[in-house]
Amino acid sequence: MNHLAWNFTLAFFWMCLWGRMSVSGFLTGFVAGYFVLYFTKSTLGEKHYFKKTYLWAKFIIFFIKEFFLSAMKVAYDILTPTHHMRPGILKIPLELKKDSEIQFFSSVVTLTPGTLSLDISEDKKSMYVHFMYVDYENLEDFRLSLNRKFERKIKELFA
Repeated sequence: MNHLAWNFTLAFFWMCLWGRMSVSGFLTGFVAGYFVLYFTKSTLGEKHYFKKTYLWAKFIIFFIKEFFLSAMKVAYDILTPTHHMRPGILKIPLELKKDSEIQFFSSVVTLTPGTLSLDISEDKKSMYVHFMYVDYENLEDFRLSLNRKFERKIKELFA
């Protein structure tokens, strides 16, 4: 049984021990189970689970930061009398190969305020994205900034 399944099992037993079937009870049991598994990892063997958990937590924190910054930029533009929008649709090259990676990247782009993924090319080597704020002076750097921000981190998550 892999570590994630063990973690869910320990969370379920935690809820049974406390006699409360609730989301907060499950989350508490899940965290407690995670620490139990972490401290017994030398006997159970697999350390991949803990590295992935760390990478996912790091990505979630990074995404929340990016989401907040983008939301503030859009809100500032809406609330001020002058608009700074420079919309455009750009073709973004993709380094991701798996469908799941491309789908996750597309979802992250769409969830970020000011961007919207529109389409994936037939050969899955590029994605079309609508941006509210395009830097036309440094277009190539702007185009690759999305790759530098998200794509490399997503590769780590799915590796």
